[in-house]
Amino acid sequence: MLFRSVLCRVFGVPFFFVSIGKSSIERPLSRFFFRIALRFAEYRSYRDQDSKIAVQTLIDARSDPVYPDLAFSYSCPAVQTSHSNGSQDGRLVVGVSPIAYCDPRVWPRKDERRYAAYVSQLAEVVRWLIKERHRVLFFTTDGPDITTVHDVQTLVSGSAIDADTIQTLPGSKEQSPDSLLRGISGADLAIASRLHGVVLSHLNTTPVLALSFDPKVDAHMKVMGQQDYCLNIDHLQFDTLVERFNALKVLRERESAHIRCTALAFRQKLDIQYDHLFGRPRSNPVTDDR
Repeated sequence: MLFRSVLCRVFGVPFFFVSIGKSSIERPLSRFFFRIALRFAEYRSYRDQDSKIAVQTLIDARSDPVYPDLAFSYSCPAVQTSHSNGSQDGRLVVGVSPIAYCDPRVWPRKDERRYAAYVSQLAEVVRWLIKERHRVLFFTTDGPDITTVHDVQTLVSGSAIDADTIQTLPGSKEQSPDSLLRGISGADLAIASRLHGVVLSHLNTTPVLALSFDPKVDAHMKVMGQQDYCLNIDHLQFDTLVERFNALKVLRERESAHIRCTALAFRQKLDIQYDHLFGRPRSNPVTDDR
């Protein structure tokens, strides 16, 4: 990133940071590189206020604008406007998107105990969903999470399961964005951890119980007005998970409508940003029913 920003400055090419989100930057050298790259940018905007505050520790960002995550300008022709998947027989379809959190095989911070606790807790929730006669739709938004899906399914496999109770979508690398969104749209509710899993569900106006592993997930749930359904991944309790899920289930139609209105408002704001940068909007009109 620093190399690109320097090249753009040398050759007089405008360099933009558009709707960026914060990430942990602990090493002094990394902070130095980010500081230079941000200063060289002709334009900077942030996807939430928390990200802007984080950048403020590196540079003077007081005049920089805040715009939504760029994902909300994505055209989603497969998106459903209402979630009636479970209405025929009263069974809900619950999307479950595990994350390889602290998995010693792939995660930068390796912690077998924390990974095992998370997988065990999630498997218990899946068993409960099946007992409640819901269908489960496993999906992933990053390659390493496929193994975590297998780990959860292994713990669940001893349960009495009908053939149509559990479905697993192909990995994210095996799908296009449209096909992944189409698959996720089959869920009435979702339980997800990665920001992409949460955002893609919200693009489908699917309410999400977020098991957050990072402040960026917390920030997204906050800007979507869904912070009541955001739990810390390190402090999961089965009773709390069930209580929050049931609360979301009861209000799912209201929350879905709220998410849809918020997403459409975000698209409109992003069109304003695109128009400012490029002279024309880049997404479909906000009146589009997708």
